[in-house]
Parts: sequence; structure tokens; C-alpha cells
Amino acid sequence: MQRDIITQAIVLHTRRDGINNINISLLSVDLGLIIVRSFGAKTSKKAPKAFRFQEGEFFLYYNPSKKQYILKDLNLISTHDNLFTNYTSIVTASIMSEIILKTYSDDFSYIYNIFTKSLDLLEDDTVNKDVILLQFILRFIKSHGFFEDFLHCPSCDKIYEEDEVLYFLDSMSVPSCKDCSNTSNMILPPKARKYLKITMEMNLEDAIGVKLFEATAKRIKIYMIRWITKIIGYPLKSINVL
Repeated sequence: MQRDIITQAIVLHTRRDGINNINISLLSVDLGLIIVRSFGAKTSKKAPKAFRFQEGEFFLYYNPSKKQYILKDLNLISTHDNLFTNYTSIVTASIMSEIILKTYSDDFSYIYNIFTKSLDLLEDDTVNKDVILLQFILRFIKSHGFFEDFLHCPSCDKIYEEDEVLYFLDSMSVPSCKDCSNTSNMILPPKARKYLKITMEMNLEDAIGVKLFEATAKRIKIYMIRWITKIIGYPLKSINVL
């Protein structure tokens, strides 16, 4: 690997490292999830800095002996500062970031694309934040191979009735018919299933534009959060403050 690297990336998380340094978790278009150290960022005004949800062109140095990335400079594309003016927006962004950090993916550019578009949408006060989150999770799950066409049970291949309620099969981490289900706390009503089936084939912006009642969006969001939690295998910490 070359030592001087330029990559387009977005900051998922930052953490103090010692007294002076900051470790930055980046989602890079071509490198995937990486940890980058910014020396002196905590105390020096001259040290390069990057903050949560900033998107930009990152200039890195790779130290092969320590297998460590070091931040040299940054050209900002977007700061996403408007996220921090709305509590629900910042918590929603934190949930999406945690999902990415806790789930491996080799489709870096796709995840990067849906995440940055979701952050852009979160800065729009007219858009329902629950819809943004559930649509992000739907696309994230699909990209990880837990594909569900919402037409037939993935376990027994039974074609769903139009008014059939879906449940969940833990062993496959997918929605299923009632007979194949082994959990009772995840229920997907027919209208919610139809909504997910229709919108998962749309681009993100068009899917966000499909009208949903607020209460319906909240119920589907809860189902999608439970679904991704089943895939990850343990609870998301960011959920606790939503």
C-alpha cells in the first residue's frame, strides 16, 4: 500500500486518545472502515481536525510498520452542521453511524452513498426523521444480503396472502409467515409490508417522498430497528437516547 493516500470519506465517530490525540473512525469510499489518528488535535490549533459527520477529501499518511493511518489534512465537502440544531436529527444520525460501525460491509461506496444522502435529508426540517431512519435501515439490510421481497416466506416459500401479517424468523434474521416464525414481538402488518416492498426498489429520495402517517412511520421504524438489532446481535446504544 502506498504511504500517501487521498480518499473521500465521512466521519462516523471520534474518540480521545491520550491527552493530545484524537482517533477518528472514517467510512471511506475506497478503503471502507478505518481508524485515523490526528496527532495533537485535542490541544494544538495547527493540528488537522475532523468532527462527527463531516464529509470530505482526507489526506492521510499510512505507516506500514504500525499499520496506522495518520490525518495530514482535510478538504471539506459538507460539515452537516445543521444536524446539530435538531436533537432528533443528531440522534438519528448517531444510530445510522453505530449501525455502520457494528456491521461489516464490503460494499463501501453504496453504504457511503446512502449514509451521506440520509444525512443531507436529516438537515431538512420538513422531512420525517423516522422515515429517513427506516429507509436507511431497509437499504442497509438489503445490501448485506438479508434480502426480503415481502412476497413469499423465505423459510417455506409460501406466497403471502395480500392481507397477511408477517412475523420474524430469528435463525435467518428475516420476516416470515406466522408458521415459520419463532418470535412474537415482531409483527409487520399488511400495509407496512406493502410500503416496504414498494419503496425498497426506489431511490432514497423518492422513497422518502412516499407519504406515511406519523404513527405508521414510527411503528415501521421500530420494526426496522428490531430487525437490524437481530442482525447485529446486540442492542444499539444510540437507541437509548431517542
